[in-house]
Amino acid sequence: MEKFALFLSVLAFIALMLFVGRWSVRRGRKVKFYKSLAQRYGGNVAGRFFSPRLWFRYGTTMGYLKSSRSRAHREQTVLILTWPDKRLRFDVATQDQSFKPHRHSEIIDSQEQGFSRELSIQANQPDEMRRMLSHGVRWKIEQLANQLGIESVAIRLSSGKLKIVKPGVIREFQQLDDLVRMGLELHDELLLTKSEGIDFVDDAEAKILGDVKCPICSEEVIEEMVICLRCKTPHCKDCWQYNGHCATFACNETRFYCAGGSAVS
Repeated sequence: MEKFALFLSVLAFIALMLFVGRWSVRRGRKVKFYKSLAQRYGGNVAGRFFSPRLWFRYGTTMGYLKSSRSRAHREQTVLILTWPDKRLRFDVATQDQSFKPHRHSEIIDSQEQGFSRELSIQANQPDEMRRMLSHGVRWKIEQLANQLGIESVAIRLSSGKLKIVKPGVIREFQQLDDLVRMGLELHDELLLTKSEGIDFVDDAEAKILGDVKCPICSEEVIEEMVICLRCKTPHCKDCWQYNGHCATFACNETRFYCAGGSAVS
């Protein structure tokens, strides 16, 4: 009997070691991926082995990436980006990830705003939210919803923070990188709708009204203007050609639109 108990103890110990070994490998890979993201975006990793968290700077914006558990104890991956306007609050989510209705917010019909899918949208400044839902913003939201084949996302702007939540723990580097990149692209598209000197039309191309400064030379762009195909930032054409790509931090797009609307590769 004692030998049988000893045998069971040995089996239990081996099973425990195998579980710990697999857990350690998965955690080690996760830390490695976060460190690679830190190198790519010029950030730092905190938490290390047990729960790595990535901090990085994107221009004047601070970014934060982590895995956590929701109030319903569901695992999720969360990207948080600071936002300059603390008064605006809005929620955009697929139906399965909807936020609870906020008493000071108004429900917005996603179909009327041109989304191809039914989303839950609410905002405390509905007119401002409708204005910000440009073609580029809608496109980025739907990209995030389709990312990783999950077709599920929740986006909240509140208290000066843009929060993007994807269900589940993302365990692959490319998928984590896609989430950060698309989140930054959405941040830029939203910020661009608030930029002075730029108005938006239905096809998401920027119409320049004047008093726009080039991010490379910091001078006002008057003629020969080009617009980044990815983040829609205006540049002087000569500055773009000298730099070779968009000057927006972490964008690095090499393609642009001329102010007249023709694309250049």
